[in-house]
Amino acid sequence: MPTEYVYYYYDPHRYVEGVARAGSSRGQDVMRLNEELLAGIARCFETGGVEEAWSTYSLLLGVRHDTYMRTDTEGDSHQAQARSHRGAGGPARLDDADVGGYEGVALQVIAGLTSRRPAQVIVNTRNGSAMPLLEPDDVVEVPTFVHGGGLQPLAPGGLPRSARGLVAQVKEYERTLVEAAVTCDAGLAELALSLNPLVPGISVARDLLTEYRSHHGEHLAYLR
Repeated sequence: MPTEYVYYYYDPHRYVEGVARAGSSRGQDVMRLNEELLAGIARCFETGGVEEAWSTYSLLLGVRHDTYMRTDTEGDSHQAQARSHRGAGGPARLDDADVGGYEGVALQVIAGLTSRRPAQVIVNTRNGSAMPLLEPDDVVEVPTFVHGGGLQPLAPGGLPRSARGLVAQVKEYERTLVEAAVTCDAGLAELALSLNPLVPGISVARDLLTEYRSHHGEHLAYLR
């Protein structure tokens, strides 16, 4: 199944140019939306109630959805247009709520594992033999039959040759990064970063790790 995330690997220069033009990354946009959401919900419970809180949540979640990857691909999040569009329909009502997104997937998994409603769901799970290109213990995101007996990953079919190298390289980056975290090895962390297709070599990887540690030293102090 094609995924939009390959955009970052196949057209990284366009992404960097888009973020530079916007003056803000998607991460920064989402952080501001989250701060607005938490503050808005707090106000709603002080002056209103659940309905007002749901309306605030629904509006900002809608804005987040409508602006997805817009900064990355167009250099503008188009938040103003998204807010106008979402606000035009009036406040969202809790009675009309439809569970979707990650919370919807989580409920599908719970329903399957409790045998209430076995179903095929796309989840992150142990590979097993689903993708022969990867190791059995690798984590893969594939269609999976979820039932009372557990998770049964389904073979998604062969990858096109043009994609195999990218998938193998990204997975090797992930394996090495996990090993670096488990062994607390800073040198291995540098190697892991250099394996990422978006990092052009070991020198840049070292610079990245140095910058990470300067900003988040307390969380990376375990690396030696």
